[in-house]
Amino acid sequence: MPRDGALTFDDLRSRLRSLRVVCGKCGRAGRYFVERLIDRRGCDGKVVDLLADLSAECPRRIANSFNDRCNAHCPDIPRVM
Repeated sequence: MPRDGALTFDDLRSRLRSLRVVCGKCGRAGRYFVERLIDRRGCDGKVVDLLADLSAECPRRIANSFNDRCNAHCPDIPRVM
């Protein structure tokens, strides 16, 4: 799978044990173990693809309002990168 400059789970392996995903707009919150993500999605799995999959059914992601869209993100990534 081409990397396209995206952050992969392998990039996070030595920096984070778990990856938090939160959204202040829809209240989404969860924690995913990086090793388990690698087992399921592979070392080359992209964080951006995970976020898209997790928020695919969010009503705010589906909404046409650009200003009120789901804001699912991983707040720990900037701290460790």
